[in-house]
Amino acid sequence: MRKSVLVILATILVIGFVGCRPDQQTAPSVAESVYDNYAGSEACGGCHSAIYSKFVQSGHPYKLTQVVNTEKPMVYPFTTLPDIPNTDGLKDGDNTLGPPNTYGDVSWVIGGYKWKARWVDLNGYIITGSDVQYNFENRSFTAYNSGSVDLPYNCGKCHTTGWIPFSEGGIRKNDLPGMDGNFYAGGVHCEECHGEGRAHVNTHGDKQYINVDRTSELCGRCHTRDSQKRIAASGGYIQHHEQYDELLGKHPDGPSEPGWGKHLAAGVGCGTCHDPHASTVHQAETPEGTPGVIKDCVDCHADKVIVTGAHSQESLDSTAGMPDQIKGKKLPNCVLCHMPKLTKSAVGHAKVGTGPGIGDISTHIFKIDLSKGDQFTPDGKFAYPWLTPQYACKQCHNGVHFFDLPIPVQYQVHRYN
Repeated sequence: MRKSVLVILATILVIGFVGCRPDQQTAPSVAESVYDNYAGSEACGGCHSAIYSKFVQSGHPYKLTQVVNTEKPMVYPFTTLPDIPNTDGLKDGDNTLGPPNTYGDVSWVIGGYKWKARWVDLNGYIITGSDVQYNFENRSFTAYNSGSVDLPYNCGKCHTTGWIPFSEGGIRKNDLPGMDGNFYAGGVHCEECHGEGRAHVNTHGDKQYINVDRTSELCGRCHTRDSQKRIAASGGYIQHHEQYDELLGKHPDGPSEPGWGKHLAAGVGCGTCHDPHASTVHQAETPEGTPGVIKDCVDCHADKVIVTGAHSQESLDSTAGMPDQIKGKKLPNCVLCHMPKLTKSAVGHAKVGTGPGIGDISTHIFKIDLSKGDQFTPDGKFAYPWLTPQYACKQCHNGVHFFDLPIPVQYQVHRYN
């Protein structure tokens, strides 16, 4: 009888302890279970296969890629990373561990999809130095933060999914001292924009458990640089990945200036022209030919079509004197003037004749003001929310490719039908 009572008491105690488990009565630990409600992009692709096939051809999932089994990542759809060791670069390294000797000395690769790649060492610090950034356009190695020793990786807000900074309770990813936070997955995956998806998956697609936000403000969480949403610039170029700031068109001299972003003010936002799941820069090369740009300028601006004259697309495509950055591009002719490559991600191009130096990304400012002379503020830190004739016109009309266009421009350059 006594033995039976002891068994019963022990059973009650066990049930009591199980019922009071910490993970049922307390908030989950950031270090252990904060990502329990994530499902992963592959799970999303199980039902949304068409969207997923476009997504994996875009640049978003490749913002940060882990090195697995000490081997060079081969996941990029349109590029191949350089080897390590390399005869042309990665010979310098200002981080304590120095330059990598093999991919076994690398924990993560930053970028690698289109413009450039950088590397993170085994301590989680970004490898800095004089030849540590690889540029795909010209296959060159250039400097990145040369002189900075053990630069922490704190780019996760826009390069990862589920980033939690160390200062806000996150652990350091993989316990690497240089990782300034934790994240669910490297790269920008479905759940970074749509929210945690496990409940959505487990309920076979119940829409109340997923976020579908089509606003430009969602894109603007990452496609911005300045805390005041001004158009940040450096070295004579707009800095990359701030298209939302360009659409806002905020004047850098203060809030009293009028708003210049007419597209956004009129409700024409990122999703009006772009499929956020598809590649824009590689849309012609995707297996399905999936367009990242879903509208042409003339779909809205039909009255501005140039069908004849020097600026028609047929004339531009057939002109031998076109600059290399423009020649042969099958774009609406609007883009050549209204979206010049005023932005630089990796490679800048030298001035030709009286023209400007141009970058490797098209701006989203759009508005041309032929009366303006300055594209950048006097200190060079910000761009004005308009395009000057120097950038809108003289990338072609520089006296070398075409006749030199005098500035200021005192006449209308468009020839409308």
